[in-house]
Amino acid sequence: MNPVDHVARVIAAIAASPESLFKFVFHVSNSDNSTLAEKKLFELVNAYGWPVLFETREVFLTILQNNPSPESNALFPLMHMMMDMSFRVESKNTQSIYPAPSAPAVEVAAKCLVYLFRAGFLPRPINPPTPLKEEEYPEVSIFGRTGRH
Repeated sequence: MNPVDHVARVIAAIAASPESLFKFVFHVSNSDNSTLAEKKLFELVNAYGWPVLFETREVFLTILQNNPSPESNALFPLMHMMMDMSFRVESKNTQSIYPAPSAPAVEVAAKCLVYLFRAGFLPRPINPPTPLKEEEYPEVSIFGRTGRH
C-alpha cells in the first residue's frame, strides 16, 4: 500500500533518471514499509472503533462473497485490498534512484479508514479512540475531486 503522491514522485524520479535505462524492473513498493499483515489491519480497524472479528483470508473472502452488498457489509470496500497483500517484492532498483520510502502502511491504512468513513462507506465508529479529524479529508465526495476546482 503506497499513497498515490509517493508513487507519482517515484515514477517521475525513475523516468528522469539516466540510470533507469540500464535497469529492468522497478517495484515502487518497499516490502519493509509497504506491507500490512492481515491481522494488523483487523487490529487497526478495531482500534478505530469498528469492531470486527479477525479471520483467515479464506474465511474473510467466503463471508464477503456470501454477503457482497456494500450497504449491508462495511468490510466490502476492503475485500480487494485484503486479497492482494500477500507478496514481497525486491525494490533495490527503485531505491537506488529514489531511496525515500513511503509512509508506513499502517498510517496509510488508518487514513484510508478515515476516508471511507468520511465518504460514507463506513458507519460512524463505535467508541473511537480519538475523534476523527475533520481536516484529514475536507469536502469528501465520492463523485468528484476533493478540494480542487
